[in-house]
Amino acid sequence: MHIRENDAGFMTNLPAEDLPPSPWLRLPSDEEAAANLPEPSPDDPLSVAIMFCNALEDPVLHRKALLRLMTPKSKPSWGNFGEASGFITSIEDLGYGSRTEPAVGDDNVHYFKIMQGIIQSYELLEDQMLFFKGVITLVWRPECGQWMVHTIGGGHTRPEDVPH
Repeated sequence: MHIRENDAGFMTNLPAEDLPPSPWLRLPSDEEAAANLPEPSPDDPLSVAIMFCNALEDPVLHRKALLRLMTPKSKPSWGNFGEASGFITSIEDLGYGSRTEPAVGDDNVHYFKIMQGIIQSYELLEDQMLFFKGVITLVWRPECGQWMVHTIGGGHTRPEDVPH
């Protein structure tokens, strides 16, 4: 992310090479960022969320994959995936969090952040306030032996509202 506050207190969007060093941000190379992507695996919530978002880029072509990645009880609410696909494809400079976060009190529910305005991969070196465009709620389904997508939207779905 390249938005920084300048000396006058205003935000600026400069190319990475023109930014002053930041003690809380590191900009890895594209090769390093690609090497850190997870291998596709149904037992990794990050991998499932990324596969789901990638499949939403063409929901007609990837319909079977989308159906395998979602919870059985949520299938009727997805329809033809048009609304979810429209949401993902409308985000300018789409970016994702580099990990999922477990729900408080329920490690079987995780959240995956969807961000906009991401023009280069970055690593946070300390906690920072980040704004996100949307969240995917995932749940571990032991009967299926995999993580599955339950919802996508502007906020977190509470664990007690996610069928386990």
